[in-house]
Amino acid sequence: MHFVFARTPLGNAVSKDALHNLFYTDRYESTDDFARCQLNCVKIRPDPLTEEQAYVIGRPREFDIDRALERAMELFWRQGYEGTSVADLTRELGLTRPSLYAAFESKEALFLRALDLYETRAGYRQAALMAPTASTYARALLEGAADLHGDSRNPPGCLGVQSALACAPQSDAIRNELIRRRKMGESIIRDRLKRAKTEGDLPPDADPANLARYLSIVIYGITIQAAGGATRKELRSAAELALRCCPQAPNAKSRQDG
Repeated sequence: MHFVFARTPLGNAVSKDALHNLFYTDRYESTDDFARCQLNCVKIRPDPLTEEQAYVIGRPREFDIDRALERAMELFWRQGYEGTSVADLTRELGLTRPSLYAAFESKEALFLRALDLYETRAGYRQAALMAPTASTYARALLEGAADLHGDSRNPPGCLGVQSALACAPQSDAIRNELIRRRKMGESIIRDRLKRAKTEGDLPPDADPANLARYLSIVIYGITIQAAGGATRKELRSAAELALRCCPQAPNAKSRQDG
């Protein structure tokens, strides 16, 4: 192991192959771009780095990372995880590969951050928890899904659902994370309905677990219909029909009116 002086933006350890790529490929947009990098002492390591690790030594960030994350979210929302390539991301975000990897580490890490942002923006699930009764909670969930995914200003469908439906075997980590989040969302619905049953807000024979699964299936059905072009009005109508199947305590209506 020895040291060489090389012009790289970060003084990270790189392999000989990665160092060669820095000098002799077009990963820098111009010689001026390359010349702006600072002179650093770079340690040559014997083991090769992955492509993404090599790219992490890209030049310093000179962009709005929050805006880039928002644009990445919209791109993943439109195209899904598998349908979005690194080339798509660099083109949409206006970044070079080195800058992309330096900021987000990998496509997978960027997707997960975009998914967090998506869930924050799609806040109807959290807002629904403020509903006073089980019936108004169920309505807030289904109408919230219809309004979000029926909004023509948003990409069609659900980011998580579309990414989970078309996920290659090599992306099992992404698929498993999406499954984990789906189960977590269903468990939150189940816990809210369990509380409703304890409070007498659901019939004694109501099964919170089955009802939570039912509502989750309807929500995801709404997202898939939206991806196929269903309008907000059509989604709302379907939600209204689904709500008629939800059990209610005999005195639920009077409590809502009161």
